[in-house]
Parts: sequence; structure tokens; C-alpha cells
Amino acid sequence: MPFVTCRSFDAAEALGKPLASMMERFSQLGVAAAFDAWADAGLSRQADEAAQRDDWDCLWGTALGGVLAFEKGYSDMWQKGRERLSPLSVVMGMNNAVNAHLSIQLGLGGASQSYTVACASSAVAIGEAFRRVRSGEATLAITGGSDATQTYGVARAWDAMRLISPGDETSAPAACRPFRRRSARTGVGGWRRGPGARRLGSRRPAGHASTQRWWATAQVATAATWCDLRPKARCAPSGPH
Repeated sequence: MPFVTCRSFDAAEALGKPLASMMERFSQLGVAAAFDAWADAGLSRQADEAAQRDDWDCLWGTALGGVLAFEKGYSDMWQKGRERLSPLSVVMGMNNAVNAHLSIQLGLGGASQSYTVACASSAVAIGEAFRRVRSGEATLAITGGSDATQTYGVARAWDAMRLISPGDETSAPAACRPFRRRSARTGVGGWRRGPGARRLGSRRPAGHASTQRWWATAQVATAATWCDLRPKARCAPSGPH
């Protein structure tokens, strides 16, 4: 069961070895992506005045967080016979690790929250950031999401639902076809598990005290959340039925 991975991403190079060593893969991807967004906005890592970022938020989404840290712990105990785990296991595995690191590294004094809503985690985080900025609760928010779910247990769980495409490296480019019948020859049909991160900076369009130059790469017009599931609903390309 092949995985998709970001081989070109070097966490130590992107974040520095001391910081990267305190993070699980999903945190490394998320913090690196957020730092890129911060730089794109022309903002400095440290505020000129401590009070300047009191109402700057960090809202981040992740489905499974640092699941790799917990799987490593199980492997160390059951396969290697170790009785003690790394003291960083808890902080590396927590779902709020990314927003915690970002709030510390960027000196953000506003809300620091994580959202876990399965595949909608990042979208919900972005929507919440939009609403907080629009309402005036926050002047600025760094938001997005990241995941790195490449563990044996997670892979087997998804495969048990017949959602993972078997395939190999040659069929991978065409393998991600949810709801499509698998082809024994090409392996097409089903999903691929892989890591990733997305980020977005949000601010009020006027009244911001910063003199930095802002580049708008996207504009959020509105955001809403609801649950459209029905009793005994089943997922299908045509919607619940």
C-alpha cells in the first residue's frame, strides 16, 4: 500500500533543527506553511510592541493531529520493549500543536484554537477565522490546516472501508478516484493517503495599524457551517440518500 509523501520538504531546513525536532510531521508542515504566509504578508516574526498582537489569532485545523507520535510510542513499547517514551510525545501528538507553536513563535496574544472535523477541519478553521475578523474580535488571524496520517493503523483502517487505492508508483497520478470501481490492472479507484498543509492570512480590510504592504491572494466573501447528514444516510456521488 504505497503512500504519497513530500520528499522535497526538509523540516530542519525550513524551520531550523531545534524547532523541527520538537514537532511531529503534521506540525512541521503546518508551521512551515504558516511561516510562508506570514512572510508573504510582509510581517515580521516578532512584534515591535508586545501589545500590538494581543488580538491576533491562530486557528488551525487537523483531522488526526500527531498520530505519528502515538504510533511511534506503540512501536517503541510493543516491538522494541521500551518502558519509557519520549517526554515530548504528548506535546508532539496534541492536535493543537501547530497553533500552539505559531502563537509562541509569532507572539500572538489572541485566540489559539484547533479544529478537528474530519476532512472539513481546515475549512472550518478558515471559516471561524473569517468570522472572528469580520466581527472585530480579532484584527488578524493566521489559519489553515495540516495532516500527516501515514501510519500503519490509519492505513489499515481506511483500507478496511475499501477506500484506499492499491496501485503503485506508476498508477498513483490517476489513482485518486473516490467512489469509482477499482481496476485490477491499473489500481485506479479509491484514495491515496498523504501529508499536506494549507494556510491563509486574514485581516480586516481597513483600520489595521500595520504599515506593511499586503498582498491579497484570495478574498473570503462569507462562511457557514451546517450538518447535512440524514438519518441512515450513505455517502454517494449524488449525495445522501
